[in-house]
Amino acid sequence: MNMQQIKRRKVFYIPGFDPFPARRYRELYRSNSQEQAAISDYTISQSALHLKDRFGWQVHARFGDQSSEAEIEVLVWLDLVKDTMRAGILATYLQLLHTAWIYVSTGALAAPWVAVTSSERTSSSGIASALAFSESNRLWKT
Repeated sequence: MNMQQIKRRKVFYIPGFDPFPARRYRELYRSNSQEQAAISDYTISQSALHLKDRFGWQVHARFGDQSSEAEIEVLVWLDLVKDTMRAGILATYLQLLHTAWIYVSTGALAAPWVAVTSSERTSSSGIASALAFSESNRLWKT
């Protein structure tokens, strides 16, 4: 099998719903990647990525005689998080409960489990059914 090596990547990182600035994710990446490089015996370094009105960094890695580069851009939505949390912690929790109620009351939360459970009754392999269900309901096809 002829496998093509990937030497350059563009990575978009979408942080969770938290009020942390993008530089926190860069620092987490820096410290964790250094630890992993020490464990796996390769070298890795970071440098600034100059983007207008956006935040990111470049990564250079060396694995023996192979090298790889990546541009990592954080897709920040901190402004939306802060606006939501501006109403206070109680309002944030009420919004969380409201969202949870929508998922539970519409059956959206239980839909994958119900489909897998009903498939298990007719299939000898529950795992195969779960994989088939998740594969047929993917949002992104690769």
